Amino acid sequence: MVSKIKIKVSSDYPEYSECVEILEHKLSAVVEGEFILKVEPDGLILIDAQNLKGPSLSIDYTQGALDFRRRYGQKGGDLIVRAVGGPKTLQKKGTVLDLTFGLGRDAFILASQGWQVVGLERSQVLFEMASVALKKASEHLGTCEIAERIQIQNQDALLFLTNQDVLWDVIAFDPMFPLLKKKSLPKKEMQVLHKLISAPENESESRGVASLAYGRARRLVIKRPLQAARLIDKLEPSVVFKSGSTRFDVYVNEGAS
Repeated sequence: MVSKIKIKVSSDYPEYSECVEILEHKLSAVVEGEFILKVEPDGLILIDAQNLKGPSLSIDYTQGALDFRRRYGQKGGDLIVRAVGGPKTLQKKGTVLDLTFGLGRDAFILASQGWQVVGLERSQVLFEMASVALKKASEHLGTCEIAERIQIQNQDALLFLTNQDVLWDVIAFDPMFPLLKKKSLPKKEMQVLHKLISAPENESESRGVASLAYGRARRLVIKRPLQAARLIDKLEPSVVFKSGSTRFDVYVNEGAS
């Protein structure tokens, strides 16, 4: 389960006072929290209240590294694009169920390739941040069509799969990597994310999700650390894509109909 995180919502802009009040209600915000969620003109920014000058977390689909990745992914070079189907299936695009939406970067790349994406995110904070970022993207000329292909829900993946029996074209599952005990820390924004999601999916829960997902998809794509064990023991992946410290285990469900 995701631990209950105490959030303070604030803004330096008086015109966003109504937005602050809405978020305070949704997040059951407190006066003094472990995190500060700031409402800014460009979106929502999450700050560690105990490290105000440290790294922060924000989501923006309209500029920066994601814009480059989107354009590069259109050439078929992005690993998630290759794992889900790649450019050769351009005329056969369907719907991807993203069980762990998170910052939504993989989902956005897939939507840029023509896939419809339904994303699940169980963290209320990340869900609100992604919702605001998608609204911004929907109003941006270069990303509006992509944003229209993405729907997100504030739901837990295990409960969602347990309570429905839809057969999805593709299910993507990216359980959060554990923090390794080594000197090098993860990227700055990942430090904030790991602290926010202080209880990532444990191995047993992830295996349960993966097992359910396999029976609900024609193609299941699981992101794993390169040397980590497979989440589905009894099945060999149909194909594996590797890059750096990451791999994607792909299971094609031939019996799905």
